[in-house]
Formats: sequence, C-alpha cells, structure tokens
Amino acid sequence: MRTLSLLQEVAGPPDPGYLEQDRTTLSDLGIGQIVDSVTRGREEWDLGPLFRTRATRTSTVEYRQAVFRDLENGKTLAAVSAFAASLRRARELVGNMENRRHVPQQGAWFLQAVQLYCRALLDLAAALANLELGSSGLRSWREFLSEHVVAPGFTSLHAEAASVRDQLDRVRYQVDVIGGRVTVRRHQGEADYGAEIRAMFARFQQAEGQSHLFQMPLRHELSSVEERILDLVVRLFPEPFSAQQSFWERHRDFWDPTVRRVERELQFYLAYLEHIEPLRQAGLAFSYPAIGTDSKVERARGTFDLAMAARLVPAGVPVVGNDFELAGAERLLVVSGPNQGGKTTLARTFGQLHHLAALGCPVPGTELALLLCDQLLTHFEREERLEDLRGRLEDDLVRVEEILTRATGRSVVILNETFGSASLEDGRELGQAVVEQLMGRGVLGVYVTFIVELSALGPATVSMVSQVDPDDPARRTFRVERRPADGLAYALAVAQRHGMTYAQLQRALHC
Repeated sequence: MRTLSLLQEVAGPPDPGYLEQDRTTLSDLGIGQIVDSVTRGREEWDLGPLFRTRATRTSTVEYRQAVFRDLENGKTLAAVSAFAASLRRARELVGNMENRRHVPQQGAWFLQAVQLYCRALLDLAAALANLELGSSGLRSWREFLSEHVVAPGFTSLHAEAASVRDQLDRVRYQVDVIGGRVTVRRHQGEADYGAEIRAMFARFQQAEGQSHLFQMPLRHELSSVEERILDLVVRLFPEPFSAQQSFWERHRDFWDPTVRRVERELQFYLAYLEHIEPLRQAGLAFSYPAIGTDSKVERARGTFDLAMAARLVPAGVPVVGNDFELAGAERLLVVSGPNQGGKTTLARTFGQLHHLAALGCPVPGTELALLLCDQLLTHFEREERLEDLRGRLEDDLVRVEEILTRATGRSVVILNETFGSASLEDGRELGQAVVEQLMGRGVLGVYVTFIVELSALGPATVSMVSQVDPDDPARRTFRVERRPADGLAYALAVAQRHGMTYAQLQRALHC
C-alpha cells in the first residue's frame, strides 16, 4: 500500500536522491542561521534535518512547490494552521500528563488530548473537502482524511471519548468547608447562589461592562488539597472515573502513524511560510524557480540574502536586491569591488538560492531559473587556529584541491576571497588555475576576488562589480552590477591595509 508523504511522492527513509548538506557549507552561506530561525519554537518536530537535506530530483522539488502554492491560499493555510495548532496542543497534553503523579488528573488530560486530536482531524477533513487543491500531496492527504475519519477505528475512538466525557460532565459534587474540616458530598440540588446574586444586581446594570472572565491556567500539578478532594470525588463517583482509566489504558497509542508523519511535514511548510511572511509584508518578493538538471542557464531578479533580510527588516533597514544571469557558455560570476560593498552577500545569496530551491521552498527574488545541483561546495576565508600547523595559504590550497576533486558538471562552487593571504602575483596565478579547472568541468558558481583579471579569462566568466555612490565613493550602494572590472578594488584594498585611503589620510591630517 502506498505510503502518504507531503515531502516526496513515496515516503520512507532518505534515498540516493537526497543529500544532507555539510555544516561548514551551511555556515559559510548563512543557511545555518536561516534554519535556526525557521525552526525556532518547533524543536519537538526536529525540523532541522528537513531543512538541511536537499532533493536532487526535480520531481520532488516540483511536488513540494505545489504544496507550498496550495498553502499560500489563505483558506487552505488557515485550515491547516488550525489543525497543526490543535495537534500541538494535544501533543502538549500527552507530554504533560506523563509527568503527573495523580492518576485521575492524568486520565483527564489524556481524554482531552484524544478529543482535541479527533476534532482536529474531523475539522480539517471537512475544510479540505470544500477547497480546490492543486498539489497531489494535499489531495492525497485529503483523500486519506476522508477515509480515515469514517473508518471503524477512528469513529469508535471518537465516540468512546465523547461517552466518557459525557459521564464525567454529569458528575456534580459539593465541597463544604467548616473551620478546618473539608467535606465532599454529592450535589443535592442546592440553589446556585451565584445565579441569584447576578439576577439581583442585574437591575442596576446601566451598560455592558467589561468582562473580567479569564481562562484558568492548566497547572502541571494539583495541590495536595485538590488531590485529596479529587480522590474523594472519585470515591463518590467510581463508574465515570473507572471508564476514564479504562479508556486511557486501551488507547495509549491513539496517534495514527500517518497523521504523526504528516503533522511533522506540515510543520516544515508552515515554519518556512511563517518565517518569510514578515519579509513579504515589507515588500520583498519570493517566487518559485524554474529548476532542472540539464540547463546551465541561471537568472534571478531582485534576489537577496535571506539571513540578512531577516535581521534588517525588523530593524527597519532597507534590503537591497540584486540581479544576475548566466546564459550560453557563461558559468562563473567573478565578483570584485570595494570591501563591504555586497560581494560576499551576493555569493551567499547565490548559494542560498540553490539550497532553498532544492528544498522546494519559495526563494528570494523573481524570474528565477536555477540548476538543481548535485553538490554545493564552498570555500570561505577562515581565521587561523593555533592548533592548526598549516598556514593560511596552505589551508586554502588543501581545501580548494578537495573542492576541485569533488566538483562535477552539475556542482555549484562558491569561492570567497580565496588565496587572500598570497601576494598579488601568486594570487593571480593560483586563481587563474582554479578558474580554468572550474570552467573545464562546466561548474556553476561565484568567485569573489580582488584580482580583476580572473573576470576576463574566457566566455565562461562574467564580471560583476559592487557599486559605490558616484557622488560619494566612500558610500556603498550594496548593488552588484554586471560590468567590466576597473581594477580599482585591489588598489583600494591595499590602500586600506596601509592606512592610505583618502578618508584615512584626511583623518590623519586633522589629528
């Protein structure tokens, strides 16, 4: 029998079509920050592996994109979100009751959890029945629910839970407190003094007053007095509490395995949509890329670093979008320009796009076309460590060699300030050798460098330059545009290193 999943056509353990990205690359590209932010508050579902593991099959990506599109419909999202919230509450109740020491209280929480679970499934089945769904994933889930909620196992669980609840709701008792003595007895139809008092004072009410009713919080433990009162109530009404205990013992594993799996998978979608919603509200665009394994044509309009945007938008700082395109024989974006001008941000964005697209998620930007890569490989500059006997240049050489050994024609490689510790001449020679090898393999990627000659090594390289304000060269615009490099970036970097920029000299002269 076919197993239902919202993440792939057939559920099961990860197959060769999945690849969990290594933590170093995730850190280099800021994806680790994104995953931490997206999954925060949802630790119980262990969503991290789902956001770190990329699909390498276009069918899986398209399957997920269709589910995301369905969930971007307001009514569908509302129904699924309500379902997820109810199941989360039911899960909390079950988790809390396991820590209770008082058996009648445990049984009450268990019964409440089962009723929440049943109601959540019934409500979602009814809601989805009236919605147009484009994804085969949610259509299969709707079909499963429509059959599941009328199956004997579920209907008997629902009916029995309602019967036990009805028995408990009919329990009426009275607590008499006289001095230090507490007596619990059956309710004998005594008058409701609260109702009488409300009726007496109703004549004085001139307008609708503010309600001071509030929901009593559910505490983790009853007090000793409350426990003793409840024990006495159980002795007075043994039948309903015996039914509650029996219900708990017979239905401990009430959670259907398919519902459990789909609940976690829905959290994958809901977590990401919740994360990007404030960015959309701020005017940032997200869309679904055209994705394939053969074409090397790549493009994006108005794309941005998602990790950075999540920090800037709450602070009210504008997010600058950038465009890029690789067409024909073009394979490698060679990015140069002044420091802190957006070069590394563009490199990270390029990597983020490929990772998020391979998850099936809507990604930053519009008019997107991306390769579904087999590997995402990065080299970002690292701080030297005392325990590492290799120098920085040697470390760069070793790490780049590993990348070149692993890279294939379907890989995406991102090199950021590689060989920065080498002299200009050595850096140029080493960089050229690396770029030529990448071009020879047909690798797609980004190379951030001050060595502008690397941007003109052949038709496979595309020069992109981070821009400054023409009226104030010290002010970065964070725009990175496709244009020939002018060679000023390296000169500026050298001047900065030696304290010889115009601004630095001005400050020195006025000291």
